Amino acid sequence: MQGETFTVASTPDCITVLRDERNDPLWRETQVGCRVLLLLQEIHKFNITYTEGYHHDENGLYVDDVDIFAKPWSLWSPIMVNCTPIAPVMDWKFGYILRRPIPNIQHFYSLAFSTPTWNVIAAMILLVSVLFYILNRAEQKLSGENLKCYFWRELLTAFGIICQHYISISPMELSSRRIAFISFSLFSYIIYCYYTSTLLSDLVHDRDNEMDLESLGESDYEHAVLDTVAGTIKVVVEQLHNNNKLSSQRLSLMQDKLTNHRLVNISTGLAEVKSSKTALLSDYVSIHSAVIQSFTDSEVCDLIKVDMFSNVLKYLVTSKNFKYIEEFKMSTLRAREAGVLHRLLSPHTAQHFETSECVSAHFQAHFGLVRKPFIILVLGYVLCGFILLGERVHYNRYKVWPYVN
Repeated sequence: MQGETFTVASTPDCITVLRDERNDPLWRETQVGCRVLLLLQEIHKFNITYTEGYHHDENGLYVDDVDIFAKPWSLWSPIMVNCTPIAPVMDWKFGYILRRPIPNIQHFYSLAFSTPTWNVIAAMILLVSVLFYILNRAEQKLSGENLKCYFWRELLTAFGIICQHYISISPMELSSRRIAFISFSLFSYIIYCYYTSTLLSDLVHDRDNEMDLESLGESDYEHAVLDTVAGTIKVVVEQLHNNNKLSSQRLSLMQDKLTNHRLVNISTGLAEVKSSKTALLSDYVSIHSAVIQSFTDSEVCDLIKVDMFSNVLKYLVTSKNFKYIEEFKMSTLRAREAGVLHRLLSPHTAQHFETSECVSAHFQAHFGLVRKPFIILVLGYVLCGFILLGERVHYNRYKVWPYVN
């Protein structure tokens, strides 16, 4: 192998490719392949000549006029019909980034029960209040006492029992009345336990806000495509469609969303992700540095990814008729085991906004969620104040306040 000359498919040559940094996914892939190729050249001391492009036969497939391809390829690519993979050199991902949807929790105190359940509880309080009033009135009649029975007092008693608040109950003479109070107290205790446990589990539950491609398609997020990856979308979708690698749902979704996609640059796309419900389609690596600069740590933790393609291995490939396939495989394997490939390709490793260090933030209840009960409470006390003023005016006018013998 030493001193032999191999034809490499790369335009321009690998030295130029490595010197020129571009924010282009295809260009970065070629840089990765060139780094591995130059490493193999250093090991085996062969010469390289570059060809400008690929040729097709009558079936549209690549013919064997190239020894080595500088750009890595995935196994499902049509080029693999006439090529042999040597070793995986990069892990490719392609998908959407978006901000985690904000949980829309309103009136968390009512989440424990459904509306019919609350209606049944309210009806039960009213029914039990009537029952307490009838039993209290019957007890006073049987005991010969003066009738001092008020429905509003029994209603407050029933409401206090259902809320597990302290109430003052006068001594009871009738066993039927005692049984009614004990039964309703047990019923209220069970309801209260169910309410608190259900409400607590709902508030502390770490909701799964991750999305898949189908749920993203059904959501109200707007879709935007990074301009640097727009050229690869049609090719990738067509290749996967031809190789049956996607489910019909995902394929239909991509065709619907990407046919009339809206192109944006990095700054515009990230600004829309940050300020509105926009999902930006990219290869993740192209926007990694811009995300770190544009988003705070907490905002980065709010970003989620929806992979369109994930864990797609890109291989350094050679022609099937290449004489030194096994030698190249052994050399790349030894370089990987020695850690040389990892150090060599570390600037090009995929960066995917891992949020493993982010603390899972549970939803925190704020004052806005209890605004309505608080307003009702304040209005109730204001109403009580006006009624008190009216009572004092009434009693002062008719000289019946205070009661004096």
